Amino acid sequence: MDPANQALRRFGSRLREEREGRGYSQDELAHRAGLDRTYVSGVERGVRNLSLKNIERLAAALGLEPGTLLAPGAERLDPLLPDDQALRWNPTASIECGFSANADDVTNAVRRTNRVLRNLPRSLFKTIDLKAQSGIVGAVFAAELATAVNALPNPIEKGHPDIVPTSALGATEAELRNYPAGLEVKSTLGGVPKGSQLGPGESRIEALANVVWQAHHRDVRALMGLIWDFAGGTRDEPAHPAVTGVFYSNELLEEDWGAISGTTGRNTKVTGMTVSGRRKMAAGAIAVVDDPIYLDRYARCLGLASFSGLQVPRE
Repeated sequence: MDPANQALRRFGSRLREEREGRGYSQDELAHRAGLDRTYVSGVERGVRNLSLKNIERLAAALGLEPGTLLAPGAERLDPLLPDDQALRWNPTASIECGFSANADDVTNAVRRTNRVLRNLPRSLFKTIDLKAQSGIVGAVFAAELATAVNALPNPIEKGHPDIVPTSALGATEAELRNYPAGLEVKSTLGGVPKGSQLGPGESRIEALANVVWQAHHRDVRALMGLIWDFAGGTRDEPAHPAVTGVFYSNELLEEDWGAISGTTGRNTKVTGMTVSGRRKMAAGAIAVVDDPIYLDRYARCLGLASFSGLQVPRE
């Protein structure tokens, strides 16, 4: 990564940490500093260069000396995964869906999501099923990405999509159930053969046989799909969940989803993504753990020869 860009991202992360520590919204910080909210958002995302004058304004608004925000080592990024494993990513990835998101936004959201998950008690993941854990992973990621791009998690339990632009602030519950702009997020752990006997917190990547995202209807056209794993976990040393792959397509069609299952009882009816849909998602890979087994297994499960377009970020 270019040193100048790295410095901007470090400053932006530090600014966000101080703002959130005071309970300020981006709007409130911008007002206090006499700046535009979109400018503050760009600074926190590390995509806006800023003058010394504006650094002073932001520091004053936070009650800090400017040097506090600039001090080397003031902000330390947590490792992406518990074992400090890196990602391969597509640095040109760009999403426009009522708000803008780029590869930096997504990978930063992954980092923050995995930090939140690591801070949850491990006993939680021993007492709830894997479907519920997928829901937690997806919900945390959606909240973190929404914060990064100045959007909103959809407040309606079954609202669609999961992240909506700020234009939805005044929307009714009925409107939020199918809002015309935003980003749908689905999370999956993938499937392993019956009889694998993997315990809670034990990595599944070596046994992974398939990856299928599910939805409750067949009209999802744009989707950000997450894959997660108990990365590095063993039976003796279980791990927390961690996002290990992020994929996106805005070209899904009805035929990219299978028939809606006729489940009964308390189970909700769902449809699973077909091979054609999975290939579209694979072609839109944004980030995958930089480990040969993850890269190979995810590519094979999604119907791709390899993730040749993904790069190792330059430090």
